[in-house]
Amino acid sequence: MMKKLANNRTQFQTAIDISFSPEKAAHSKTNAVCSHILRLGYFQEVGFLESILPFDQMMTGVGLSSAESWNKCLTYVVAVFTRIFEVRTVSEYKTLGSMIYGMMRATYLMESYTELGWIRHPDVSSALVLASLQRKGRVKRT
Repeated sequence: MMKKLANNRTQFQTAIDISFSPEKAAHSKTNAVCSHILRLGYFQEVGFLESILPFDQMMTGVGLSSAESWNKCLTYVVAVFTRIFEVRTVSEYKTLGSMIYGMMRATYLMESYTELGWIRHPDVSSALVLASLQRKGRVKRT
């Protein structure tokens, strides 16, 4: 997956450079902003992927079986992607402006996950507590 991410980053950077040539004065700022957001997103995604195995190790370290631990990893991944969806979706209408604004909000959110070390983010803790309660039959799914 890391190789795919690196390849995607290279392809998107090429597309940015073609669409907004950094050599043209009119495009230099746009190229810089798009390139910066691309780099942030890339390193955030790498951090997310690199957090999954330590999360699994933490779960097995507290006594969960391998299968239970991977179920918690799934809960973790779903919690992160659900939260991203919530902040990225800023409008019913999918305009270029709403997509860019949603992308910037998601990048800002992901930075908070990065700063807290991914698995220590409150969204993750909340998701794990809810998953644990659902498993024990204490919370009804809606």
